[in-house]
Amino acid sequence: MIKISVIITCYNCESYIERTINSIRNQKGNGSLFELEIIAIDDCSPDGTLKKLNLIKGIRTYSTQKNSGGPNKGRNIGLVASTGDYICIADHDDIWHEERIKTLLPYLNLAPIITSGYTLINKTTGKEIIRTNSCEQGYIEYKTNETFLKRLIKSNNGQLTYLGSIIFKSELKNILFEEHFGMLDYDWLLRLFHNQKTAEICRPLYYRYV
Repeated sequence: MIKISVIITCYNCESYIERTINSIRNQKGNGSLFELEIIAIDDCSPDGTLKKLNLIKGIRTYSTQKNSGGPNKGRNIGLVASTGDYICIADHDDIWHEERIKTLLPYLNLAPIITSGYTLINKTTGKEIIRTNSCEQGYIEYKTNETFLKRLIKSNNGQLTYLGSIIFKSELKNILFEEHFGMLDYDWLLRLFHNQKTAEICRPLYYRYV
């Protein structure tokens, strides 16, 4: 059975972090088709986020010890601590479809990096926008460096690569995020996709809130 590590960086999310974690650990097939390892890292939230995390059973909780000003330090703590065969990175308010991992499983052998679509939800207006590429066979395979080059020139076309939609092999876990600014992931995406063949599942598999 494969193990999937899910890294969640947290800040001032006491009121909704449990909802996010429940959407992840309640995945269909958890414990039978795959094993989940949930790693939550709090960035010294002034609210009760860390206390809430410590009360949630079945997850591993860490703290940055000092506020870092962004999620990247926490992401790196999670990457170092992860022990799974595959890794996902989630924001603290993401909500996963209950069949997200089960849907991805049959395609994990296509490439070291797999992405999917997602549904964007505006917290203020409640408006929903589904972001996914269309394809007849349910997935798209991308040649080595095809997505890297698209991201390098900041093209709006090609593979969807928003951070929360990515699952990647643990052999890439040593690619760490920058911590100087603490919140930029563009360079991480470039380094992750460099010299890699990738694939995309043409379905929205989680909700991203903005």
